[in-house]
Amino acid sequence: MNLALTRIIIGVLDREVVRVVYSDESALGGATGIMVVAAILLNMDSQWIPVRDSVEAALEETYGKVDRFVIKGKNIYHQIEHGEEKAKKLMARLMEIPRQQLVPVWYGAVDRDGFKYQMENIHIDSTFKERDRPFMFALDTCMTSADTWVHSTLPEDKVIWIHDEGSLNEPAREALRGFRWLRKEANWVSFDETVVPEAESHIADMIYFGDDKESSSIIVRIDAAARRKDADEVEAALSDHDLADAERAATDYQSLPGADPATVARWSKQIWTLADAQVFADSTAKKRSLDAAISEVRKNHRDAENMDKGQFTRWVVKTATVSGAAVAAGVEMKDSILKLSVDEANLQLATLSLDKLAAINDAMAARCGCDARTNVAVTETGFPAYFIRLDPETRMSEVMILPRGDRAIVSAPSN
Repeated sequence: MNLALTRIIIGVLDREVVRVVYSDESALGGATGIMVVAAILLNMDSQWIPVRDSVEAALEETYGKVDRFVIKGKNIYHQIEHGEEKAKKLMARLMEIPRQQLVPVWYGAVDRDGFKYQMENIHIDSTFKERDRPFMFALDTCMTSADTWVHSTLPEDKVIWIHDEGSLNEPAREALRGFRWLRKEANWVSFDETVVPEAESHIADMIYFGDDKESSSIIVRIDAAARRKDADEVEAALSDHDLADAERAATDYQSLPGADPATVARWSKQIWTLADAQVFADSTAKKRSLDAAISEVRKNHRDAENMDKGQFTRWVVKTATVSGAAVAAGVEMKDSILKLSVDEANLQLATLSLDKLAAINDAMAARCGCDARTNVAVTETGFPAYFIRLDPETRMSEVMILPRGDRAIVSAPSN
């Protein structure tokens, strides 16, 4: 399998979650040996990069740095048979990866000599004597194991099956047709009602092949369906004034190939407007009592009043630096609103520095003598992370943490 080029994906097709299984066959012992079909399923969000890195690390430690590579099991086994230590080491490392990364692996195997003997001696129909039948039976066994696992652990999901491109494409298609027929369309009741399958197969009705144009087209379909699903979820969440779901779905949409930047920008504006309305719903009533709060923060930030825009910006960057690391990747200031951009990787650092963010808004209010607000956005998405405002009751700034995922709106005052 060419790990540098093969893409195994998880997406959404027709509003259902789709997982992709990749399989390959190996004929051990020549024409009369054992036919084996093995398959894996990867969660691209959590497993693909660690698996890829583990394979590349195994290769580098064994053979040195390689830019592009194709791992052929047959070649490795031949090298092992000739006593090559590097091949033994590489195979051992590769076989550890599924266990280390918790990758589901299934296989089906057929002894071709035994299969031929059985077919000849029980006088089965001649079609079962065809040379590709052992492969089809092995693939069917592998599909059964994978389908059962998906039904038990991911009952709402569908599976697209990709088999390695080669001379067995048509037998693979025939095997899938037979597999789905037995699971869904066969008249089991007339045969034995006790063996009627209670659930349809999770495997889609078409098999695809690596390095085939069909594989790339299904990726395009899945990405497009995923974008539609996320877009629908964003619009529904915005209608329900659900900030957390809107931002989650919009972030998912933005990460997909083909995401429309103009659509993301529109959602970002709507999310900011909705967040602002929720956080500052009571601000009109409180504005009447802000004078005392502004007077108080000016006592603590007298230097801020005399800073020009450039000086204040540099002060903000310095104040928002923790252990030599700048929390803010960008600073923008317009009238009474200060906007800080924080990289996703620094959000945890920002969360641990809420007192500094609140102090920055105190200084902003002291400088303008107004109802200053500091908006903190995630750099990569532009979506809101924190709102900071001056609270007339406590006479200091409060940080409002916007819901992102499982986070709730909470506040943290300045010191």
